[in-house]
Amino acid sequence: MLSISSRARAEDPETLIKQGVELRRQGLDSRAEGYFRRAHEIAHTPRTAAQLGLVELAVGEFLEADGHLSEALGSHDAWVNEHRKTLESSRTQARKHLVRVKLTGAPKGTTVTSDAGEAVPLPSDATLSLAAGTTSLHLDAPDHKSASLNVTGAAGDTREMSVDMPSLLATPAAPVAVAVTPVVPPPTATPAAESATPAAEPNPAPEAPSSSTPGRGLRISGLVVGGVGVVADAVGVVLLTQGNSKAADINSSKTYDSGKDGNYKTLQQAGVGLLVGGSAALVGGAALFLIGRHEGHAQQEGSVAFVPGPGFGVLSYGRTF
Repeated sequence: MLSISSRARAEDPETLIKQGVELRRQGLDSRAEGYFRRAHEIAHTPRTAAQLGLVELAVGEFLEADGHLSEALGSHDAWVNEHRKTLESSRTQARKHLVRVKLTGAPKGTTVTSDAGEAVPLPSDATLSLAAGTTSLHLDAPDHKSASLNVTGAAGDTREMSVDMPSLLATPAAPVAVAVTPVVPPPTATPAAESATPAAEPNPAPEAPSSSTPGRGLRISGLVVGGVGVVADAVGVVLLTQGNSKAADINSSKTYDSGKDGNYKTLQQAGVGLLVGGSAALVGGAALFLIGRHEGHAQQEGSVAFVPGPGFGVLSYGRTF
């Protein structure tokens, strides 16, 4: 029966590591694995992880070897740094028997659960080592929808797979810009100054402002006269064109029928008259419109008269200053 001191020495990680190393020198890797595993359970240091990963590689437990060797290489332990090249080479050897899969789209804080293990954090490079064949993976992340996928591959294969894990938090709607048009209050009449002495009778209601706009009638007249001028010019162009066309036909014809062709002069005269009158109407209409606009802004009195004549028009304008 072992004494207490003997049992304590047997549970010492350094003692377990030495015993495991000695068994490996004898080629007894399977027995040595138990010593290294127990040492890692007690101490859980980068060195115990490295020794356990090396013996797991020797007995063909490639997935476990990759995990423990990666655990050791992720540290800055002095013993690991001294043997880093050997450990990296051993991990590369283990990965030749595994399927490597890189997951894209997984959010921060994702954990991965395989069909034969417990949940582990997704590595920072989002790359997992899996046993050859088909492996089912379940991914979870805080405030995100979970995802499941199957990875199939042969030893030494490399895969890249995308996962869809949308956020479960409601995205706040973007504020809608609303155009605000300033409201300008309608002009109000300036109230009359109150009498210094209050009157016995109620103040008379203020007169309603006139609905007519100064110069509005002149502007309307100008538009009407101008419109008549446009019509007269258009008709004058048509008549003058017809008269000129008949005159050209007469000049090119060898015979002349005064009863048939003699009205071309009438057409020409009428066309010219309408053009002159229409132009005068346009000028007069424009003048009326401009005078009406001016009177809308000035407090001046005036009179305007348009006297038509045969083929011409006279615009008379008088003002009082």
